[in-house]
Amino acid sequence: MVKAFTCASIVAQVRAAALSLLVGLPHVASAQNGMPSIILASSTDRATAERDVHGIALGGVRTPWTEVPTIRLSGISESKSFLGVISGSGVPFTKAELGALYPGGKAEYLHRFTASLDAAIEAGHLSSDDRQEILEIAAINFDAAPYTKVQ
Repeated sequence: MVKAFTCASIVAQVRAAALSLLVGLPHVASAQNGMPSIILASSTDRATAERDVHGIALGGVRTPWTEVPTIRLSGISESKSFLGVISGSGVPFTKAELGALYPGGKAEYLHRFTASLDAAIEAGHLSSDDRQEILEIAAINFDAAPYTKVQ
């Protein structure tokens, strides 16, 4: 049975893939060893990520959730709990926003999501063991979009 989407499930899958890659590495991944860096804004005096039109950080490790979004993801959370702080936050796009992003509907979304997922797996950012579950959750997320903005 497929589980409903939670930000924590995305974080858990990315974290699991990252940890499996770190096992046996003599150093931490960085831009110097081929891992992409998040693009930082130059207009502020503190480190802030540049963001796309959806508010998603540019650069860094790309996954289908950042490349083919149904949710405005952020690494920033107002949560006071440890899990909330490390998981970030997300606000789902409305059905109208998804319609504008994916004029071909769910079929177009899933086609693009699958291509992005396979690229992330090939790059080693996600585990192929999670591929089927990730695709099932993606289908649920598209259908679960609200009709009005969630605050």
